[in-house]
Amino acid sequence: VFPSSALVGTRGLKEIKVASKNSTFVIKNEALYTKDGKTLVLCPPGKTGEFVVPAHATVIAPYAFRTCKKITSIVLPEGIEEIPDGAFVGCWGLEKINLPQGLKRIGKRAFDGTIIQKMNMPTTMELIDDEAFVNTSLVEVNLRVTEPFELGEDVFSEIHVTRLNVPSAGLSKFKRHPKWGKFGRITPTRSYWTVQLP
Repeated sequence: VFPSSALVGTRGLKEIKVASKNSTFVIKNEALYTKDGKTLVLCPPGKTGEFVVPAHATVIAPYAFRTCKKITSIVLPEGIEEIPDGAFVGCWGLEKINLPQGLKRIGKRAFDGTIIQKMNMPTTMELIDDEAFVNTSLVEVNLRVTEPFELGEDVFSEIHVTRLNVPSAGLSKFKRHPKWGKFGRITPTRSYWTVQLP
């Protein structure tokens, strides 16, 4: 697969072109995908506003949105099971993203540098890897599970000011957990959440 690292230093890139006879890649909605449309390889760093990942895409390549600093919201389809390492690193304008049911893993430094303030985790989560939310504006994490799932190292920056909301039945387990328990405020959940994107 085409490495997004090959385009480091091309922050103003607004358009990618692929020859019609290319047997490996295709352009859809101005982004680069594998020919079968299942893997989102690269979003042009100059893309602005909302970006909707189409339903046929089930894989996001590592660093696919690297330095897309003018994207403000991302809509992910069900079927995405992993947000890979560095997927949204340097997306300084990213304020909103939905994490679809079925998502299991968030990779290392996946959201580094974003300005998302609230994260609603699906019940299918199994792992949030090292430093996934460092250098972010995150102030609230909402869970709908009563059992803590795996956290890597230094997942959240400024964890002492981020509030963790969990169902009442799991409150004591999260407070006693060696990593989840580091949240400065762990409070009971009052309802279910969905992120509303325009």
